[in-house]
Amino acid sequence: MRRLYVFATIVLTALQAIPVAAAEDGLDPTGAVLSLLRDLQANPSSLDAVASQLDERLSKLRSDAKKTRDTLAEIALVLSEQTKAQAELTLKVEELDLALTEARASLVASAAVADDAKAALHKLEEAQAGIDQQVNVHETTIRLITAARADQPEQAPQKIATPTKTPIELATLASTDTQQELFTSRVLPVLADNCFGCHGPDEQKSGMRLDSRAGMLAGGERGPAIVSGDPENSRLIAAIRQEGDLKMPPTGKLGAVATALIAEWIRSGAAFDGDGSPHPVAAPTPKPVPAPEPKPTDKTVVAQTALGPEVTQAITTATSKPGGLAAALTALKPNPKAPSVETNDRVEASRAAVDTSTVSFNRDILPILSNHCFACHGPDQATREAGLSLHEPEGAFDELDSGSVPVVPRDRDASALFQRITAEDPDHRMPPSDFNKPLSAESIALLSKWIDEGAPWEGHWSFVSPKRSTLPDVAAADWPKNDIDRFILGRLEAEALH
Repeated sequence: MRRLYVFATIVLTALQAIPVAAAEDGLDPTGAVLSLLRDLQANPSSLDAVASQLDERLSKLRSDAKKTRDTLAEIALVLSEQTKAQAELTLKVEELDLALTEARASLVASAAVADDAKAALHKLEEAQAGIDQQVNVHETTIRLITAARADQPEQAPQKIATPTKTPIELATLASTDTQQELFTSRVLPVLADNCFGCHGPDEQKSGMRLDSRAGMLAGGERGPAIVSGDPENSRLIAAIRQEGDLKMPPTGKLGAVATALIAEWIRSGAAFDGDGSPHPVAAPTPKPVPAPEPKPTDKTVVAQTALGPEVTQAITTATSKPGGLAAALTALKPNPKAPSVETNDRVEASRAAVDTSTVSFNRDILPILSNHCFACHGPDQATREAGLSLHEPEGAFDELDSGSVPVVPRDRDASALFQRITAEDPDHRMPPSDFNKPLSAESIALLSKWIDEGAPWEGHWSFVSPKRSTLPDVAAADWPKNDIDRFILGRLEAEALH
């Protein structure tokens, strides 16, 4: 009975296990079962051995199943870690997107700052151009007055405590006074009134004595007061400029002209009067130094053009008689009551002097509008007047409520902008006189030329594609070493400065 039970168990087990084992060994499962049954029928005693083999096979199957479960658990763990890593990566991507958004906002803010800096640079360039023009006029004035002084009769100068000469007169004096005259009539009164009280014959604070050349060179506790020929390294200049801890005179800073005269005296050798003792009496009459007759040159013609025929004639007439130099200087001062904008005839003359190249809106027109018009007709709606805005093309070219059009391309006579900036009536002219920023003739000519050329409007310079400029024609073609030199030389030749 037991054998039958074992046999049945073996047969059932074989029916379950043998097909699996046969499949693993590459055999036919049905054939493997039939083969086992035949072996059992032929040799019933082999049932125990077969049972043992089946137990081993089942043990192996269980071991393989356990390994499979362990492998599946490891795979599940790896998948869990990958899911976690993916979540962290998604979080980092979101952080990067936020940082990129902030960077874009910062870039927009930087662009706005750059725009403001560009506008400020335009204003500085325009101011520099005005300063350069004034310097040219002043230099021309100095040359004309210096030449005119040769015809002046000798006059005894009055003793002054502190010179109050204008920069133009100072430049003239520096070019005509001898070293001795510069000290006697210009420097000595300043030292006597401001320095000798503490550093003279009666008192020498800090061991310093300034009433003799030897005393200045010897100096005091801090060292020499002057270095002959080198005002920048002279303690006296540093003290009166009040640049360091020593500030002299203690009663207040000397004027710029007095300081410049003392510096020029030291630069020219610091000549002293006689043995160096100060003289409280009036200085001797200086002898005028004859100036060479001015020769007519291209620069003289340019200077007369810059000053205007009225001022040139005033200098010529006034300097031909005694005391006329002061009248000539007075003629050079602007009349605050005179109209700030020239007549249309002068505007037309200035227009002819404008460079013949095409006017650029961003380079030439926008700085004029920004400096003279945007305060009342710009982007700020709170200060905008008459509903006119000139900072955008819609405001410049569209018809106003009054029926006028600010800018009519190629028709300046129909353009309200041109009519207002060239108006003869001061109450109708723009900018208004109380704005204190009158347009120059050159600016009016540029605006007129811009309208005549069609009033082309340009966007912000950062959005305009750069274009190669045409190289200017120059007379000294062998001088430039590169294209930049050609542009520089072209401008110099246009201004008659080369």
